[in-house]
Amino acid sequence: MSHMDSTHLSSFRGRKYPAFLWTRSDGMAFVIFHQFHFGIGSGETRQEAIEDARYILALGLLYKLQQGKNIVNPVSMEVAKANFDYDLHNDCDIDPATIEWVELDVDPDLVDEEEVPNEIRRD
Repeated sequence: MSHMDSTHLSSFRGRKYPAFLWTRSDGMAFVIFHQFHFGIGSGETRQEAIEDARYILALGLLYKLQQGKNIVNPVSMEVAKANFDYDLHNDCDIDPATIEWVELDVDPDLVDEEEVPNEIRRD
């Protein structure tokens, strides 16, 4: 998997990362990134979960950059779907039929460089 070498989040603007969106029976929605483990977007609606996930994506990438970590290039939606481990997510009672795949773009304007917490779960 190739990486992008840059020290500024702005250089990643517009890059689209695949994620899956899952809506529970109670209506709560969750967005989980295929390539990262630094957060899950959530909301009371699909749109709220996507907006939350876009913020988490920008914040997580900024944190990785500030830690001097390389950031992987986005995989295609086809690759993300092919690599999705349904058995792993079945442990969480996620019905694969309820999953919608989305691509979320990096928007550096969603975060401030001073906003990064001291610690985010590492990939």
